[in-house]
Amino acid sequence: MARVDATPTPVTADEIGLEFLRQVPGLSRTSLRMLLAHWASETRWGQSMIRFNVGNKKSAGTSGDWCFFSCTEVVPRATAERLIDSDPGHVTFEHAEDAENGKANVEIRIEPEHPWSRFAAFPSLAAGVADYLAMMKRTFPSSWDALLSGDEQSYAETLKSEHYYTASVEDYQRLFLGVLASVDRHAPAAIAAAPEVASAPFGSSPQSGSLGLAALFLLLAGGAYLLRRKARR
Repeated sequence: MARVDATPTPVTADEIGLEFLRQVPGLSRTSLRMLLAHWASETRWGQSMIRFNVGNKKSAGTSGDWCFFSCTEVVPRATAERLIDSDPGHVTFEHAEDAENGKANVEIRIEPEHPWSRFAAFPSLAAGVADYLAMMKRTFPSSWDALLSGDEQSYAETLKSEHYYTASVEDYQRLFLGVLASVDRHAPAAIAAAPEVASAPFGSSPQSGSLGLAALFLLLAGGAYLLRRKARR
């Protein structure tokens, strides 16, 4: 657990798409597209990814490695004014007109070493992907369910209801759907490797499914045996 340098770790959409498929066996093509669009909107198609942080996850600096880097956030005006008033050296309006235009949500720039500019850091792409997937399942369960079902509309809405992002649903959905439209062009190999539909129940293995079928067969066989015994009486 330590602070590390904010080293760029750019990856391609195909590289991370294939890693998603490796860590979530059976992930459908539609769900993979959604995962890639989410990642791409956070990291500009992987070009601004720092220390293999897949979803630009923030860090409290109490576990794992972390690093600081400049970032922007879209927040309610009241939140922006409070942050700027309390630390004007590290928090400013990203756009000068936002200071006076009266918009409900504004974009702010946050500089190191403000706590909001501290992000999780990982030693490899596999580690970053594993943490990202675990975070989505644990912290945003409704959004994860929407992703697995391939529901693009619900995904953006549940991410908002589960407090993943601070922008409006309309703004986030516009960004997300715009990025989603170009996923196939950026990740042809990963998309081709994914099945059209989920190939297995998530969270279970083929072995457990086989055991379930075997148990059902034994139950039916046992029932038939009891019926035959009753018929003989």
